[in-house]
Amino acid sequence: MFYGFEVLFILCWFAIILVFAYMVEILLTRSNLGPFNTAINILAFIGVIIHELSHFIMCKLTGVKTNGIQIKYRYYGMANPHGAVRLDKYEYQKISFMQALLVSLAPLYISTWLFFFSLGAAFDSTIDPLFRLMAAFLCVSLFLKLTPSPADFSQIRKGFNRDSSFAIYQIFLVFLSGSIILIIMISYNIGIPFDFLYYIFVGFTYLLLYYVFKVLGYLIHSIRTSTKQSSTLNFKAYTRRKVRRSRPYKLGIEEAQW
Repeated sequence: MFYGFEVLFILCWFAIILVFAYMVEILLTRSNLGPFNTAINILAFIGVIIHELSHFIMCKLTGVKTNGIQIKYRYYGMANPHGAVRLDKYEYQKISFMQALLVSLAPLYISTWLFFFSLGAAFDSTIDPLFRLMAAFLCVSLFLKLTPSPADFSQIRKGFNRDSSFAIYQIFLVFLSGSIILIIMISYNIGIPFDFLYYIFVGFTYLLLYYVFKVLGYLIHSIRTSTKQSSTLNFKAYTRRKVRRSRPYKLGIEEAQW
């Protein structure tokens, strides 16, 4: 069972795994492992597939339109596993901060959950040895490519800069939603069978609060308009999405991608 106090513990594990995975990735990229390079590249290629699929799946879940997924083992004739999920030029300008955050960090939490699941299977003596060995190899593949790339972090920054006030409002809603679910779980000692259900509940609460505040903002705006009263509080500005379109050549890129 998953209880409220375990949320902070899991978040700490995410941070530890992220730092350690970056250290391993830097060490491997700067080292020449000789005959083991091929094996590492093959394992990394499997990790790249899961990495890009995580981006792609989260794009579909968050409503971000894509132009497909691209995964390659070689780069300029050399073994260098890499991939990308490409976006439409104009779709890039409509992505909110929360969409960019969820899509960009998708490999971190999806691969981490798969990593722990595979790790448990690898050490489970009741499972056939062949499947345990496959699970162990999958653990290594996931660990090699679970870290977000510089392009992923760049998308988060650009998503925030496109509409910073709306991004701050989204961050506020996330913390509020998470706190509400966490307080309910701790206060009533409620357990959840699977930890990912907690994040689903937070997502539903986020959407509920978003539309409740949006309706309240509309009502407040309507009352202010009908009574012709001036106010310095523009609540509606924080509860709606502002899209700032610009020409593709002004973006400084030819095609956005993760």
